[in-house]
Amino acid sequence: MVIADPRLVAFGTVNSVARASSVSPTTVNKAVHALGFASFRDLRFVFREHMRQTWQ
Repeated sequence: MVIADPRLVAFGTVNSVARASSVSPTTVNKAVHALGFASFRDLRFVFREHMRQTWQ
């Protein structure tokens, strides 16, 4: 889901990503931590920055 629509992470919440991906918010948080981020907010920041740079 994230690969198909990165805006989901860039502008969403843990709950909205979980709902769109048909998983629990806990699963989203576990994935975030497995990727090396301290929080969903940190992951969201990376996605926003990438989108900002890509869409300039």
